[in-house]
Amino acid sequence: MSAMPLFNPFPNAPGVTDLGDGRRLVETNDKGHCIRMIEPDGTVSMVISKDSPTPPPKPAGTGKYHVRHTHDGQEVIDPEGNVYARTKEQDKADHIANLLIVYERMMARKASSGA
Repeated sequence: MSAMPLFNPFPNAPGVTDLGDGRRLVETNDKGHCIRMIEPDGTVSMVISKDSPTPPPKPAGTGKYHVRHTHDGQEVIDPEGNVYARTKEQDKADHIANLLIVYERMMARKASSGA
C-alpha cells in the first residue's frame, strides 16, 4: 500500500489558497491572525480568526436594545442576542440602539391608543 501524499491547504503564494471555484482563502493579520473567504465577486463571506477573544457576555440592562462590544466593532442586540446592526463606531451604535428603543415605545403607544 502506498503512502498518501500530504495535502497542502496553501499551495499558492503564502497566505492565499485558490479553491478552484472562484473562491479564495486569504490569510491576513490586519485584525489579528485570521483567514478570510473571498467570494468571486470580491465580498468576504466568512472570517476565521485565531486570535479572537471569546464573545463578551450579553449585557444586563433595563432597555430592550444594547450595544455589545466585539473585537471588530460594536453590535446592537436585544436581550435574546439577536443582532440588529453592526458598526465600527461607538456613537453610531449608541444612536441606533436609542432609535430602536424610541421606535418601539412609539409603536407601543400607538397600539395602546387604538390608532
